[in-house]
Amino acid sequence: MSYPFNFKRLQTGFSLIEVMVGLVIGLIATLVVMQTFSTFEGKKRTTTGTSDAQTNGNIALFNLQREIQFAGYGFPLTDGILNPRDPLNRPTANPPAPSATPPKNNHSALRCDNAGAAPTIDHDKNGGTPDVSLVPVQIIDGGAGASDTLVVNYGVSDFGGLPTVVDSVTGNSIGVSNVIGCRNDDVVLVVKNTQGNAANLVNNCMATIVTSPNNLLELPGQQNMTVDSTAAGAVNIAAGDHLTCLGALNNIRFDVDVANRQLRRNGQPLIADVVSLQAQYGISNNPRNGQISFWVDATGVWANPGITSNVCNAGVANRNCIKAVRVGVIAINPKRETAVVSSACSSTSTPNPTGVCAWAGTAAAPAPMVAFASADWARYRYRSFDIAVPLRNMLYANQLSYAGNAF
Repeated sequence: MSYPFNFKRLQTGFSLIEVMVGLVIGLIATLVVMQTFSTFEGKKRTTTGTSDAQTNGNIALFNLQREIQFAGYGFPLTDGILNPRDPLNRPTANPPAPSATPPKNNHSALRCDNAGAAPTIDHDKNGGTPDVSLVPVQIIDGGAGASDTLVVNYGVSDFGGLPTVVDSVTGNSIGVSNVIGCRNDDVVLVVKNTQGNAANLVNNCMATIVTSPNNLLELPGQQNMTVDSTAAGAVNIAAGDHLTCLGALNNIRFDVDVANRQLRRNGQPLIADVVSLQAQYGISNNPRNGQISFWVDATGVWANPGITSNVCNAGVANRNCIKAVRVGVIAINPKRETAVVSSACSSTSTPNPTGVCAWAGTAAAPAPMVAFASADWARYRYRSFDIAVPLRNMLYANQLSYAGNAF
């Protein structure tokens, strides 16, 4: 019997050469697919990482802005006397010119001058923590482009810093006509009744803590409170002084944990992938003027602003001239690139700079430098965000203060 096909030949299969060619084609196809996947994955990580950096930066700015807007809340920034030279305390659009007549007191924290600085207070009754200076906001410069630290102070009193007059003092017991919502453990600011001008207002304030056994001093009939007499200056409280309870004093400290790339709030991680915080003071030419004249780093005379003059300029420090804070946050895309993708800021004083910058500065008000400790920082991508936040409590105080009365 004969067969039309050679079944023996059909069962021989692929030759070695055919198998090798097939393997080579398969390997090439696999390499192309993997290369495409790797490229796509890298671009996806770059895109998503940049998106995360933008989100983190915006959230960081939101948290900073919210706290800065509270700066100075609860401090007695004005006593409501619009015209301290008017014996009837009548508000007028055209107050009289300054005269030899001593002005009435403006019992304001803006007048607190304890040897050129604001009073300090052990606000948490913990000797192991630093005392808090009663200034609304303070910038601690990191130096050489390193990240700055921002400190914000404000009270939580429901009465917003409304002062009351001290009627009598017996030991550490203080009699007042109205306790204005004071409670046990509240921080108290006392402004002395100096009845003089600004030249006589040195060491005129003191801060202490309420130590009354009554937790609710605002109840009817509770017009006396006791204070911690060991606090600096507390023994000098006298009748006629003005007393304000700030409530629990919030001392908020923002800084950057460079090693872990985190923005921290009082030492606790707040926002991830933040590598730098830069800040500057917005300064007016005069403490009674709310317009920003220039921006300065917290260096030199502005490293620790005190009360040294009532006219502010680039060479004179005066905390009452600080009307705003400009804050810049730099967020990082955590994906490390294989090549250099970032560069240092091209300029801190010209418009539209390139590179990693805090913001665009001017020749009159240069932006802060930005520097990174990591040697391979240029292989990462960054997003910069900045905002100028008015210190609204300071601005509000200026609107209620007589233009001829020195703070």
